[in-house]
Amino acid sequence: MKKLLLITCLLLACSLAFGQNKDKKLKSKKLSKEDAANLTPEQRLIHEEDRKSKGGKKKISAAKKAKIQRKQSRAAKHIRTPENGPRPKPKD
Repeated sequence: MKKLLLITCLLLACSLAFGQNKDKKLKSKKLSKEDAANLTPEQRLIHEEDRKSKGGKKKISAAKKAKIQRKQSRAAKHIRTPENGPRPKPKD
C-alpha cells in the first residue's frame, strides 16, 4: 500500500513538473521546400531571421543578417514553384 501511494505521488509530481510549460512558444523549425516555395522571398527571409533570433529575443548583427540573406538568395535558385499552385496567365 505504501509503495502504491509513493508511486502515485511520484507520478503526480512528475506530471506537474513537465506540465508547467504549456504557454511556452514552440521553436519554429526550418521551412520545408514546399512551404518555402509558397512564400515570397521577403517572407522566407523574415521567417529565418525570426528563427535565428529566437522569436525576437536575441539581437542579430548586421553581418549575420547579410549572411542569412546570402543563404536565402542562394537557396532561391533551387526552389521550384509548387505544381498545384497558381499558374501564370497566358499572354494575348
